[in-house]
Amino acid sequence: MRLPPLNALKAFEAAARHLSVKRAAAELNVTPAAVSHQIRTLEEYLGVQLFHRYNRALELTDAARACLPKLREGFDCLLKAVEVLRAQKGTGAFTVSAAPSFAARWLMPRLHRFFQAHPEVDVRVSARMRQVSEGGKGTVAERATIDAWLADSDIAILYGRGDYPGFHVDKLLPLTVTPICSPRLITGQSPLTRPEDLR
Repeated sequence: MRLPPLNALKAFEAAARHLSVKRAAAELNVTPAAVSHQIRTLEEYLGVQLFHRYNRALELTDAARACLPKLREGFDCLLKAVEVLRAQKGTGAFTVSAAPSFAARWLMPRLHRFFQAHPEVDVRVSARMRQVSEGGKGTVAERATIDAWLADSDIAILYGRGDYPGFHVDKLLPLTVTPICSPRLITGQSPLTRPEDLR
């Protein structure tokens, strides 16, 4: 038998503990609608009703009450397993290397959501100027740069095409580069009208 989705189990456990979809949603940092959807998904998967719903109040069914202790025991086992794995790491810190501009403008503003969802994870950001080339053709120099980044980091966020043999690469987002120039260069004595004029 396959396990039901972990997010659905987490939503059910939180809602059962609070007897409130709204408070469960606040704890899990999702919307109440998302918690309700996860609970319905779990009920459909199991073929068992988990809550009696009275306007805005929730009451556990006998089936839900019976399974909760084992579910919480399972979550405790998962947490202990994660702690064992983190202990193998040494400091337990998770380090992300990224260019300073990307770290400041994109990564750091979003980290608070990660911390809310995973307070047990210690994330450190290392802002570095070293970059691989735009071409990203997996040259020896590029491999040496990536190796240097990963020597004291767990993940490196790089600008490039992502063609780096020997590394697991996931594309985060598309990047649009737009040239911008001073109005004086367009309206001056020798205005720029085409890219070749820059030479």
